[in-house]
Amino acid sequence: MFEQPTPEDHINQLTDWFVEKGVVSSKGKVATCKTIAHLRQMQEKYFPIFLKEGFTQQQAEEKLDKHFSDFIKIIQSYNIEFTTQEDLEKLIINTIDPALTSIVPSKAISLLPAIIEIVPFELNIHDWIMAAVKQEGNWERTKPALRYLDLWKNELSKNEQEHVFGRLLETDEGIAGHPLALYLDKIVSEFSDRPDLIAYLTGFITGSKSLLPAVSNLPISEMPERFKLDVDKWIDLSSGVWETDKIKSVKSVDYFAGTCGWMSQAHYETFVDKNQNPDVYGWATLIYVDNNLVGSMKLYRNKSILGLINVKDSKGRLPVVTGGIYSTTKEITELAKEAHKKQGNFTRLDLDEISMFPMEFMGFENDHKYQRRLNFEINEAVERKDYLKK
Repeated sequence: MFEQPTPEDHINQLTDWFVEKGVVSSKGKVATCKTIAHLRQMQEKYFPIFLKEGFTQQQAEEKLDKHFSDFIKIIQSYNIEFTTQEDLEKLIINTIDPALTSIVPSKAISLLPAIIEIVPFELNIHDWIMAAVKQEGNWERTKPALRYLDLWKNELSKNEQEHVFGRLLETDEGIAGHPLALYLDKIVSEFSDRPDLIAYLTGFITGSKSLLPAVSNLPISEMPERFKLDVDKWIDLSSGVWETDKIKSVKSVDYFAGTCGWMSQAHYETFVDKNQNPDVYGWATLIYVDNNLVGSMKLYRNKSILGLINVKDSKGRLPVVTGGIYSTTKEITELAKEAHKKQGNFTRLDLDEISMFPMEFMGFENDHKYQRRLNFEINEAVERKDYLKK
């Protein structure tokens, strides 16, 4: 089995390259230390982008180190010097093969900080972004394009901005709406003078039923009026709202819970309806914060959390709503698994706080009416307190 490179592998790769280029003159451990210091200086301006998304400083460093290492591998594979942007743009090809000797459209954007800092010429960001979206791509380039929106937005005209968004969303994968919704707060802020563009993008989010990340990251009061109506169809705040800043909505976590239609059914079977599948009912750890039941982490197959409460933070965002499905950090996921292993079904895990990454509504494969019915059944299951009987 192919082993993924470790953070140490990325540093070693970069150290060898810096030594070869004469950026670092020493060897051994001294060279490694100098490489890390040089990298952190190059990466400093990009750290705030990642920290705002929920990364720790260490995670941000490791993420950028990987991107820098990946770009070095690409250019090293050609064994030639890329002295012009035109030559480099020829590497952007339309392929789903993640070969190191090509820059797939998603990498052309996700590696942007590394490309800006490493190439021996001043990167024309306008031309690079336009080249990156010229090729066909998939949903995977949408998230980095929005992550680095501040790097390219002002380099393009309004018409070009609309063209880029159009190309990002030209995919038959509905999941393209998820990263769009995840960064809706940034979109509404950056394009406040572009109501038509915002209407187009929120319409795409509604059409792809990717509304959960939107309510997690943007207060409903700041949403366009038409989009508010769409959101209101999916959430029900009549059961009450707990106001706290101890539930943090993040745009990234270090554990991927997976997404598929069966995931929603599994949450239904493990928490809501014992008769659906008695064998897996209760295969869950209940997540409590400040003695409030926040969610049920499904431990049958992939581990994700079903929201059992409505939570509003001090900025008016809803980091958790009843019927939403979320993932959390690897650390908390492991704590939940260990608690269940020791204490059995519906064991309780008490936390001081938790980071929640919004995935999708439990009823996303159907419609808002189905979601409303699910919300009712979830609230009933919470009220019955069957989980206390184990």
